[in-house]
Amino acid sequence: MSSEIMCFSLQTFSIHLKYKTKSKLQSMKMKSLNKYIWVSKQKCDTAKAAINDYCKKLSDKYNTPSIAFAEWKTLVLETVDSQLNSCKPFNYDSVLNDKSVVSYLKTLHENYVLVPTDKASNNVTVVCKKFYLSLIHKELHSNNFELIDESPDSIIEKHKKFLLDHGLEMNTPDSNNAKLPFLYITPKQHKNPTGFRFITSGFACSLQQLSINLGICLKSMLHSTKNRSLYDNNFNPYNDYFVIESNEPVLDFINLMNFSGSAPVLCVDTTA
Repeated sequence: MSSEIMCFSLQTFSIHLKYKTKSKLQSMKMKSLNKYIWVSKQKCDTAKAAINDYCKKLSDKYNTPSIAFAEWKTLVLETVDSQLNSCKPFNYDSVLNDKSVVSYLKTLHENYVLVPTDKASNNVTVVCKKFYLSLIHKELHSNNFELIDESPDSIIEKHKKFLLDHGLEMNTPDSNNAKLPFLYITPKQHKNPTGFRFITSGFACSLQQLSINLGICLKSMLHSTKNRSLYDNNFNPYNDYFVIESNEPVLDFINLMNFSGSAPVLCVDTTA
């Protein structure tokens, strides 16, 4: 593997660090990335909404009235409610309040960048900062971007005007201090040699609300395309619609192949 790139599972990341002799970093095991939060009524409502959504999906999938899942849903909600009520608040992230730990992490960040790994959730890739910045610089000077002579504040004001002209508002945590979208990289560790995916993030940025609305429109178009495909193919599941929105179709297909004893499935990675 290239010396500029290292990939570790979050669960074992701390023992691979240069500073692994620090027991506090070892015991932490990156739990700060998955904070435990005291369960409140809001969490109960969230769980209830998720179960209702799941029942609706089952109803649509098997063409069965939602009332058929009422008894099962009640039992699940009672179990969830019991489990959530037994949860108690407790302190977390105390390790990150230790000055020596913060100092070591700061030293690490001086030379390395920690980024998520493409197609590998809960895994982080450690990249040489100089190498990482060189990739960003090369991408920004490619034909995918255009250099303009304007200040960030001027561009953000144009974004505000554009949104207002189309009936939208800048919906960020602090709309008076919005920022521009930024570029980051997720290494493709499943490629040989390692590739890189460049992502422009709009989270908490000036165009976040526009991105959300655009996503809703695209999802509606996909839904219409899927229905048309099902209709044209007489609702045969083997149709010309190749987009999936969750892992459920994949799992159903794998279970079907395992049950029927069919030939192994060929997986390919295509490039447009």
